[in-house]
Amino acid sequence: MSYYQNSSFFTRKYDGVNLQAQYSLDRWQFGGIYTWSHSYGNLDGETAGSGPVTGTNPLRAYPEYRQASWYAPTGNLSIDQRHRARLWVSWDAIASRHNRLSISFLERYESGSPYGASGLVRSYLYVTNPGYISPPTTSTYYFKKRDAFLTPNVTNTDLSANYSFVFTGLGANFEIYIVPQITNVFNEKNAVLVDATVYDATTKSSLKDFNPFTTKPVECTQFSDARRGSCTASGANWYKGPDFGNPTTVAGYQTPRTFRVSVGIRF
Repeated sequence: MSYYQNSSFFTRKYDGVNLQAQYSLDRWQFGGIYTWSHSYGNLDGETAGSGPVTGTNPLRAYPEYRQASWYAPTGNLSIDQRHRARLWVSWDAIASRHNRLSISFLERYESGSPYGASGLVRSYLYVTNPGYISPPTTSTYYFKKRDAFLTPNVTNTDLSANYSFVFTGLGANFEIYIVPQITNVFNEKNAVLVDATVYDATTKSSLKDFNPFTTKPVECTQFSDARRGSCTASGANWYKGPDFGNPTTVAGYQTPRTFRVSVGIRF
């Protein structure tokens, strides 16, 4: 038999400050937005694919097999992005009765987001089963702080122009427009999503189990399978995957330089 109960164990907090300014000077417009934010706690609480998710209090579900300090440590959450800024300049180069042309410049800055190194641990090897029929065989374990690592800062420069021809016909106003755009003008290749694979004793036989309640795990810096014997000799318990901290797909990088043109008519 089981039952569900609300718990205040998990925390997920967000603090933020937003500043915005805009100024016009003749045919020029200047503007900017800056956001400082801090998201912290012991549960990310959402994923890109499913949105909000629930968590199970480790101190109520098989509490003998888990410890909050390594199962759900408190720190900066994965959605934490401390600084975000947008600066733009727009110039109305032509502003006549029939012809209008504006040119815009946008600069973006986003600071990196934190990520940790987590894997699994066989905590049941060091626990006396108090009577569970099916006790857990593994538990999540943070080998480093939740926010031990940080993705790179991202900068991006965009340029665009907006030309339109305005005329009257058939008793209505018409506007033919063309908007060419270049995003990421300098084709910067900053990482936005990186690999965080960690190997432990549950996935690599060259690594040793350890008592998570009393022992600090040892990291092996020789993560290559060809040299895994050195991990065994050193009594290591875990190591980072070979691509740890690096993008592994195209989606892991910011969008490359892109050219777009929009054409249309408004009436």
